This record gives sequence, structure tokens and C-alpha cells, in this order.
Amino acid sequence: MARRLCDEDSYPPPLLAVAGFGLPGASRIFPREPLGDQAWAAVLSEARTHRLTGLLRAVVDQGALAATEAQAHQARAAHRSVMLRVLSLERELITVVDLLATSGIEARILKGSAVAHLDYPQPALRSFIDLDILVRSTDIDSAVRVLVAAGFVRTLAEPRPGFDRRFDKGTTLVSPAKYELDLHRTFVLGPWGVLVDLDGLWDRGQEFTIAGRTLHALSRANRLLHACYHAALGNWPLRLASLRDVAEMRLSRHRCGSSRGFLVG
Repeated sequence: MARRLCDEDSYPPPLLAVAGFGLPGASRIFPREPLGDQAWAAVLSEARTHRLTGLLRAVVDQGALAATEAQAHQARAAHRSVMLRVLSLERELITVVDLLATSGIEARILKGSAVAHLDYPQPALRSFIDLDILVRSTDIDSAVRVLVAAGFVRTLAEPRPGFDRRFDKGTTLVSPAKYELDLHRTFVLGPWGVLVDLDGLWDRGQEFTIAGRTLHALSRANRLLHACYHAALGNWPLRLASLRDVAEMRLSRHRCGSSRGFLVG
């Protein structure tokens, strides 16, 4: 059975223009005048929900979306708050990767930092609120033991020994610092997850750097596959940042390092 389509009425109209800002062929028109207080509050709130604070700040800073001085300040403050969490998570990401590596467990970074650094013209345009890491099916039991020994707590118990390794997409753990870590062996639960070529996810991949440290992500083709899964089968209404990920990945191979004019500090 096909999944029903997500209606445009699920989003504030100006947010759809924000989500498409800078994409070739984007046709949404921004309001010419600043939004009223109620409409602006809705856009700001939904921008947080849909992980679009970076794009919202960009359209306000560049004058594409008319905003009062107070609204511009709120957009910058919201984005700054999100980026502080992102920086904290990236520091934790390095710690987790090192922890797993010490036990001989190889990890690939999913979504979040990997997509921000490899597929967007500026990493600050792509925010996230948790960590996603891929390990091999044969390593997932060991990875859970290592993380639990370091103070992480599973949110759900394994239904029976071997379930994580054979059937589940992975498991979610909460760190001592109270952030969530989604430990994956595949992309999604059920029949769609079974269709993923797990060995193929461990091809050469692609490297990116955080704070001078080299981390490993999926290859571009596998990142796009994951992004499509997440956009189609993830949140409802569909998360606009997930749809933007797919668009950015289609563009990134042609970008050649150009920032396309985005300036988010």
C-alpha cells in the first residue's frame, strides 16, 4: 500500500519558501512584508521542528524574507542555540568513535555531521539533535556492551539475544550527557531494511573532518539512498530538512566547493 502524500497545508507557507531557498528552479515566493507576530512565531517554531533554522537565518540575513529587527534577532538567536548543541554533539561524536575504535569496532557516521560537512555548501545550514552511527551487524552486540560499560543506557531492551544483530535496524541509547545515540546496522525496520545491501554500505565511503579529526561517512551513493529512506519513511508530516538533504545531495556533486552565496556564522 502506497503511503499517502503529505499535503502542503501541513506547513506554514513561508517555511516552504525557506526550505527551497537557493535550489535551482525553486519557485516559492516570500512575503514582501514582515510577517505578523502570530505567523512569524509559527514559522520560527516550525523551523526548529523541521531543522531549518540555518536556512531561516540565511533568508533573513540576505533579505529574501522580510523581517523586523526583532524577528531577525530571534532567527539568529534560534540558530545560535541550535549550533551550540551541534558543536557539543560533534565533540561527543569523536568520543564515541574513539571509544568504539579502542575495542576494534569500525563506525560510519550517518546523517547529522556527515551530511552537513559533505553535502551542504556550509555545515551550519544543516542542524541535528542526536547522533547516528552505523556498525556492522557482527559488531552491534559488542558495540552495545562497550557503550553500556561507558555509561550509556538502552531505551528499549533487546527482545531476545541476537535480535539486534539479525532483525532490528539497531538500537537507541542515551548517553551520560543525556543525548541520544542511534546505533544502526541498517537504515530502517522491516522489509525495507531487509532490502538494504549491508555489505555494500561498507564500501570505501567518504572522509570528512571535525576539529582536525578525520571521520568516515557512507559513500555519496549510499548517503543518498539513506536520505531517501529517511525522507520517505521518517517523520510525519515529512520533515522538510530531510527532503532538503535529498536535494542537496543531488546538487553537491556539481557544486565544486561553491557556497552559492550562503553566509551563516
